[in-house]
Amino acid sequence: MKLPIVQYPRIVAENLAHFAPVFETPEQRKHFCEYVTGLIAGDKATIAAINGLFLNNNDQSALNKFMSQAQWPEEELNYRRVLYELTDSIDGQ
Repeated sequence: MKLPIVQYPRIVAENLAHFAPVFETPEQRKHFCEYVTGLIAGDKATIAAINGLFLNNNDQSALNKFMSQAQWPEEELNYRRVLYELTDSIDGQ
């Protein structure tokens, strides 16, 4: 059994400000952090598996609704992701 996640990894927490404007509510930002953390730390990239990684998790349906039904601009998120990667690769030289 793995230990549950009690806080987001430093890379997620420190870079949230770059991605936060895409999301309208604190709950959406929370779900975004959970999803990214799950992709980093989890064994499986399913919503149920990612949700189960966290100590104080909500029902997995909340994360599922965020991914499948919530209204947030995917194009803006992808633009910010590419900009982040480009900036990070320039800064890392």
